[in-house]
Amino acid sequence: DPDPLEKAYQGYIKCIELDEKGTYKLKVIQDMTVIGNNYYARGLDAFNAEDFETAFNQFSKSVEVNKSLDMGIDTLAIYAAAMSAASAEKNEEAKTFYNELIDLDYDRASIYSELANIYKDEENLDMAKEALQKGIDKYPNDAGILFAKINISLSEEKYEEVIESLESAIVLAPDNHTLYFVQGQSFEAMGEKDKAEKSYLKAIEVKPDY
Repeated sequence: DPDPLEKAYQGYIKCIELDEKGTYKLKVIQDMTVIGNNYYARGLDAFNAEDFETAFNQFSKSVEVNKSLDMGIDTLAIYAAAMSAASAEKNEEAKTFYNELIDLDYDRASIYSELANIYKDEENLDMAKEALQKGIDKYPNDAGILFAKINISLSEEKYEEVIESLESAIVLAPDNHTLYFVQGQSFEAMGEKDKAEKSYLKAIEVKPDY
């Protein structure tokens, strides 16, 4: 048997096609909103059960329903679809939804590092850095995005970039001893022993048992 939600959704789509005067439009929009919410609730249940494939299918259906009839854009459903797609390793779908959120100026800093992680897993570091730079431009004080950028620069052994990003990160998290340690390692890799020693000493000062 066809899914009752899908059956109802298709029925309302047909109703709109036949309702040339828009007599039932308001009623249909109200009912379609309920259908979209039900798809979202199903997605949430599947996501919590770690059935990410099903979660993605339900969340993306919620997005589709809400986009029909110019009902407005449900950015929460788009974010849920992006997250579940990433968790299901459906990278192309995840990238599509994350980029849509960025285009919609969705106010959540983590979407930039989450998108960058997908590109990083695909070994596309240029695109990962591009996503992070967009995030830094919008959220210059977000430590999570900076840390993600530092990790990529480290993997590329671009220590000057690491040092530059660490300076910003240390301002945001001055009590994070790991930042000073990584700074020391980076200076050491660049052959700047004196600066490296100062950074290591600062790490011990912040965390004496380090």
